[in-house]
Amino acid sequence: MRAARIVLLFFLVLFTSAGVAALVNPLPRPPTAGTRTATSTVQSRSTTTKLPEASAGTTEESVRPGPPGVEQIELEVPEGASEGEPKPTPLESERRVIVTVSSPEPGEVTLEGLGRVEPVDARTPAVFDLLTDRTGEFEVRFDPAGEGGPRGVGTLVVSD
Repeated sequence: MRAARIVLLFFLVLFTSAGVAALVNPLPRPPTAGTRTATSTVQSRSTTTKLPEASAGTTEESVRPGPPGVEQIELEVPEGASEGEPKPTPLESERRVIVTVSSPEPGEVTLEGLGRVEPVDARTPAVFDLLTDRTGEFEVRFDPAGEGGPRGVGTLVVSD
């Protein structure tokens, strides 16, 4: 009789803890009809890319191969005020693109017209994982945390 009570108490505690765990961390539900969801995934990888030397006031850019069907674009914020127009980067629509922007100084990188903002500093680049579902020109802007105003880093030109 005593063993039965111990077993009953064990199962009672087991089911109670399972119920609490289900309430604290519920399973994700699929979206209902008529709603749109968007997710963004940032992948971290350790790669070294040799970029061409750039003259003062220009933007360094590198396009490197990534996973199949994914185009990777690297932009670098030049030190100090930049002169001239940022270089355009042509892209095809309906493609996945990972844009990485590095900077020697802290601040924020904005993709104008796409509503995306990411922090950046000397050790952590801003990474944008995008689906080019709209055509147009989208300026990549850097807004330093310290002195100085926002400046253009590049332009993403998405066409059919």
